[in-house]
Amino acid sequence: MIHAYPTDTIFVSDLLPARHPSVFNALKAHLAGRLQTILCTNDIWCRDYMPIPVAPGRFVQFRYNPSYLKGYPHLRSEPAADLFGLTCDCDKFPLVIVGGNIVRSADTAILTDKVYSENRRFRPPELRERLRTILEVQRVVIIPREPGDPIGHADGILRFIDQQTVLVNDYRTIDPAYGRRLRAVLHRHGLRIVPFPYAPTNDLGPEGIPSAVGVYINFLLTAGILFCPIYGLPQDQQALRLLKRCYPERRIVPVRCRRLAAQGGVLNCVTWQIYWS
Repeated sequence: MIHAYPTDTIFVSDLLPARHPSVFNALKAHLAGRLQTILCTNDIWCRDYMPIPVAPGRFVQFRYNPSYLKGYPHLRSEPAADLFGLTCDCDKFPLVIVGGNIVRSADTAILTDKVYSENRRFRPPELRERLRTILEVQRVVIIPREPGDPIGHADGILRFIDQQTVLVNDYRTIDPAYGRRLRAVLHRHGLRIVPFPYAPTNDLGPEGIPSAVGVYINFLLTAGILFCPIYGLPQDQQALRLLKRCYPERRIVPVRCRRLAAQGGVLNCVTWQIYWS
């Protein structure tokens, strides 16, 4: 049962050990008994199809029907926790939302505007209010998705440091116009911004999904340890140094992720956790 697990248990797809053994073994080496596998999955991106923790012992489940998987039914994993051997209190909602598009603190949830295009039957104000209630937060912040990105996940753009501060990809040399739009939204909601190294390639992975090589923001944050993806790039050390300053209470563990990231996601994408800070 899900309640039998400690509140910092990390889950990965049962496909990850075979497809990306070096990443799995790096996590296992530091997490020991806190690392568990989810059985009967169809792809490795378990953050997206697993339930969303909203509070200790409470979860919500949205429809796992993202537009970028249309035509790829074999990649869909049934998003029912009980089918993965987990029993939990989980309310289900018909909204189309994936876990990678929810970045949250205790009182704020940030999603990209991909949520609007995948839930057109709701007007934006109504959708935001529904999400605020469902996710049990005080505010919902909608940011623009990156131009040309069919995935539209917020966890590839920013992460919370504390309730009022977010790490954000540094778009000043990559896409300054988009960076200005993004900062304007975050500042309007009173959030402080810390620029974070960002060195994306122009490569495309399977199914035309952009490579995530050079995306450091998609790290895995756990109690006591932060796992940071590295790629053999000059920005690796910049990212590690900044993370040590921003999360001084965590041990920073670098994980080589170039092969994994070439498929379009990194460490936050391939993990799901039961964790409340």
